[in-house]
Amino acid sequence: MRYLNLNRVAWRHPFWMTQTNDAVAWKAPALTLPVGDTSAPDAWLGSGSGIAAPSGGYRLFYTGHNPAANPKEIVMQARAASLNGPWAKVASFGFAGTPQYDAMDFRDPFVFWNAEAHAYWMILASRQGAKAVMPGTVPLI
Repeated sequence: MRYLNLNRVAWRHPFWMTQTNDAVAWKAPALTLPVGDTSAPDAWLGSGSGIAAPSGGYRLFYTGHNPAANPKEIVMQARAASLNGPWAKVASFGFAGTPQYDAMDFRDPFVFWNAEAHAYWMILASRQGAKAVMPGTVPLI
């Protein structure tokens, strides 16, 4: 379970993880994915989703946010051999929306298996003008 610890790192949302076997007793939260430095595209971390990769291990797709950057939000990735980590950010992976999408809102990657296409797809949320849009899907893996 992802745990959002709002009292750390000046509210920039690093990912923390906690675990339970019974939904009553929980392990102490552990830092899973730290924020980047203030100049990094993931100076803040936003929502995302994860999958068990078909080749093994796990992949986490998340929103990188930097209020000083343009665009402010991009989709990023981290990988781990196990859910317990360690998680490593994939520096070569990251993309933003094209100029027709709002640079402040390009986020919330949700990855799922599309059985018809036989591929993992990603749904994203953004805005075009004043309207909320889902720009489409991105074939993955």
